[in-house]
This record gives sequence, C-alpha cells and structure tokens, in this order.
Amino acid sequence: MALASPWSREIAAGLSTLGHEVHVVDFGEPPSAAAYLAASDSDQSEAIGHLRERGVVVHRIHTRWKSRVRYVAGAPALARIARSVDADVILTLYGGGFATLALASLVRPYAVYVVGSDVLAVRGLGRRLAGFALEQAARVFANGGFLAARTRELAPSADVRDLCIGIDPDAFAPADHDVAVPRAVSTRGFLPVYNNQFLIEGLAARGRGLAPVPVVFVSKGPELDAVRSLADRALAPAQRSAVKFLGGVGWVRLRDELRRSQIYVSLSTSDGTSVSLLEALATGLFPILSDIPQNREWISEEAANGLLVPLDNPKALAEAIDRAVGDRALREKAASYNRRLVRERADARKNLSLLARDLAALATASRAGKQQPPKG
Repeated sequence: MALASPWSREIAAGLSTLGHEVHVVDFGEPPSAAAYLAASDSDQSEAIGHLRERGVVVHRIHTRWKSRVRYVAGAPALARIARSVDADVILTLYGGGFATLALASLVRPYAVYVVGSDVLAVRGLGRRLAGFALEQAARVFANGGFLAARTRELAPSADVRDLCIGIDPDAFAPADHDVAVPRAVSTRGFLPVYNNQFLIEGLAARGRGLAPVPVVFVSKGPELDAVRSLADRALAPAQRSAVKFLGGVGWVRLRDELRRSQIYVSLSTSDGTSVSLLEALATGLFPILSDIPQNREWISEEAANGLLVPLDNPKALAEAIDRAVGDRALREKAASYNRRLVRERADARKNLSLLARDLAALATASRAGKQQPPKG
C-alpha cells in the first residue's frame, strides 16, 4: 500500500487493532508520477510513525525504478519480506501497480482492494494487465456497488465482493447549521480527476449582487496553483476574498475544517466510494456532488440528502450552491439522514471485521491446500 494514503493507513491499523499481525510494504522512493500526497510530508511522516504505535510493522522496498517498472522490479523484495514474516496472505490496498506487484511476487494467496481509478481509468495494455492481476487474486474487494460491477467487466473470472470499508463515524461530530453564513469545504486533492476548478467556475456563475459564499479548499496537489490562479481571474473581489486555500493539512485540522463547515463539495469526474465524502456525511455536511454513478449510490432525489450536478454546467452548480446556502431546513434534514446512512453502510469497525474474516478464510484454505498430498 501507499504509506502516504490516509485511508490505507486506517485499514492497516484497524486490522492490527482486531488482533492480526500486520506488515505494511511500500516503496522507499516516490513514484515518477505526480502524487496528491507524499510520505515525506511532515503531516504524513508523523502519521506513518503512529502506525508503529498501533502495532503495524513497516517495510520499504528500494529500487532504482520510479516508473511502473518498479512494480515488477520490486516483486522479489516483496517475496523476501513475505517469507521473512511468514505471511499468511497479501492484501494490496489499491489495484493497478500494487496488484501487479503481488502477482509478480508469486506469493499466494493475495487479495486486492480496488478503490476507483485502478479499475475505471486503466486503458490499453495496462487494462489487460490489471484484469489479469485481479483474476489471479484469491479475492477482490471493491469499494462500492458500481465499482464492483465495473471490476467484473474488467476481470470476468475474478471473485469480486462489494465491501465499502468506510470510516469510524464516532470520529466526526455533527456540524452546526445554526449559522448566519453557511460555509462550504472541499477536501479533495488538486488532481485532474477531482476537478476542483469546476467549483471556482460555479462560484463565478452565481448572480451578481449575491453575498459571497465562504469556501475552503483543504488539500494540496499539482493543480493547486492553477486553480488558485483561476480564482484570482474569475471571481469578483468579494467572493475571491471568501475563498481560502490551505495547501494541505493533517487529519486533526481536516476534521476541524469539516466541523466548521455546513456544505461539502466534490466534483470528481470519477470515483469509488470516497472516504472524503463519508467523512463529510458523518459530520452532517450537506453534499453537492458530481452526478456520476458512484455518487448516486449515496445521494438521491427521493431521499433529498444532497444535490447532484452535471459536470458541464457551471450555472447548475451555482444554483445548487445557492439552494444549499439558503435552505437551513434542507441541510438539517439531510444531516440526520446522512449520519444514519454512514452508520448503516460504511462503519469501518463492522466492515473491517468482514474484511478480516474473509482474509482469514483465504489463509486457512491456502494452508489446507498446501497440506494435501499430490493427486495421482
């Protein structure tokens, strides 16, 4: 897994808390592709250090490659680590390169947790390799129903299970909706898939003379400067002054920013079940989301628990923002519904137990198979 990934760290720590011996393996050097988060960042480094306090052992693979070749070149090192700790099963927290790494290591059994772009964004030869790695896995866990269906299309013979790991709902307190000026927050990284510039376009499309909407962009990423420059050019001075870019924060500050807000905006062009969305729903924020199948699993017109907007219509986004800002009753009703929804479908304490049970069954079946005498 990527040590810089907060949701991956929570899964590793959660499995350790359940009493399992957990060893995390990641590369020692950053990849060549631009990343949203880096393990070397101060906040990430501190959180990685806390993994050890939570009973997780960290291993690093070192290779001179920073391209996708690393996932094959690093396979012997992964195999050595697995043998040294007598691993019962490998779980990759992401498909794509990490699934290829597990495949090439020849360590069996291995399972894969797919989360979004590792299935939805693969093309060409990479798609064929990704499908093969998933089909060779003992089990594939998919982060949501839509993603599970697409994974079956990619890897028809794979054993795919729909399992949203989710979050700890108790870690998030409800936001206060009794405020004079509601505040919107975006916690998505500044990568093309997260489409943060569209929120700026939506703010720019609001009617003249309307009061500015306070907006906070929490995260960092390669497109941060470009989106900030767009805000400088496109927004009226009053609205521009109300838009803040924090440039990346630690988890405690992120949670505080959620609690200070009333509206959550995510306009991603593709997704799995977003951990960022679940955190916002657990906090009771009113969601304004891109109208994509993954978000329709959580937000519906019938439930009135959020608003879905098309990705090609800034005016529709502006209208959604104004509706959310102006309707406190709508926000409060959605907040109650969404907090229950997270507890029912995305409580990590319950769902991690299901993951651990399945992994233990795979390990038991593998040991039994190895002990059977050869046929003939």
